[in-house]
Amino acid sequence: MMRTLILGSGLSRETNGWLGTYGFETTAASLGQSLIALRGAIPGLEGHANLSGLATRSQRRTLLGTLRGDFLAQLEAQRHTTDLLLWDLGHELLGVYEYADGYVTRTPELVQSGLDSALARSARHLAFGTDEHFRLWRLALDEWHAKVTALGLGGRTVLLAPRWPRQFDDGSPVGSVANFSPDDLDTVTWHYLQAAQHTVDGLHVVGTDVLGIAQRGRSGEASVFALADVTSHALAEGVNALVYDEESPVPPPLPRVERVSSNDFVVHAADDHASREFALYVTSRDGVHEKFSYQESPTFHVRVTDPGTYRFRLFYKRPHGKVAVYSAPVRVDSGA
Repeated sequence: MMRTLILGSGLSRETNGWLGTYGFETTAASLGQSLIALRGAIPGLEGHANLSGLATRSQRRTLLGTLRGDFLAQLEAQRHTTDLLLWDLGHELLGVYEYADGYVTRTPELVQSGLDSALARSARHLAFGTDEHFRLWRLALDEWHAKVTALGLGGRTVLLAPRWPRQFDDGSPVGSVANFSPDDLDTVTWHYLQAAQHTVDGLHVVGTDVLGIAQRGRSGEASVFALADVTSHALAEGVNALVYDEESPVPPPLPRVERVSSNDFVVHAADDHASREFALYVTSRDGVHEKFSYQESPTFHVRVTDPGTYRFRLFYKRPHGKVAVYSAPVRVDSGA
């Protein structure tokens, strides 16, 4: 089982819904947050949002996250329980507002809350694809990459990048999207995609061969579109194939650690569909305290006898070699 954290739009959310059928589990989702907006929020916006104008709890939660620009805080909090970071560029398409050295992403929820009209009068709108938007996005991408790398998630990041839809699932054509024709939008998005691939070490891109189909009746005002199931399913199949291939470049899932007493732990290796044997080291800053040899069982029972802070280093034996991942630190306060 892979645990996913989402930074993106409905594109990632709907794809992630299909990933659940393959055993993926969502730890957290941040929808509607441009990388630019992660550089700093516009202060005081939350108090002016009309949440009653949003029909669902999910929309209200999305808007509050957009106003706070809180994805990096979520990423920090979930770093030890995130096996895969799922990312897309759909949330970039409506641009951002800049005001008082802060930014907020323009989203359908922002429009429906009434804040969009107020911001349009007092803030500067940076449209997707403009030189200024791309310049700021590149700067934000560098900062975001440094953060993701520091948290050990660079090789665990998957960017969904289908071609933008030309038609709805009823056969009718898609007109302009964010003031672009679908062909022009593909061209503009390509520059962002290339920048991401050249900047983010270990980035995995899925879906460039998928031509999106939009679903009629699920797009609100100022929304780009909602994907038809056939598209999100195809993207989910691509992610599943990438992650669970026997020679997958994606690191295996992080160890699951269960504390059963003050000194006793059960460490589990999640199924990555490629490994048949597992080994474990009990480590601290002083070095390796105990080694468990390779075994077929993915479960280890560990007793730590001395006080200190420890991490469990779990080894997966894959067909192309051994891969090791670390657990979150655990604290033992007394000897056994």
